[in-house]
Amino acid sequence: MKRLSLAKIFVFSSVLVLHWALQFVAWSYADSPLVCSALARVPFYILATPILLISGLVSNEYFWIPATANSVLWSTITTYIVARFALSGANP
Repeated sequence: MKRLSLAKIFVFSSVLVLHWALQFVAWSYADSPLVCSALARVPFYILATPILLISGLVSNEYFWIPATANSVLWSTITTYIVARFALSGANP
């Protein structure tokens, strides 16, 4: 049981940091005047779904609040999926 909860914490933390960093990099490429193209915006739109796209004008003023909430949401969903399918088979 303790190994399972440690694995959940590790998965959650890893996805949170990875998603937050990738979201930042994708946002910087999407807003860059040098790389500003439709292709550069696709990774940001994928990673920004759903909270950043829903928040609209609020995300212009307070970007990191919805961005962090979005990363927490993605981490929670990913941890649930991994725990449900991958980790549950490890300890029958």
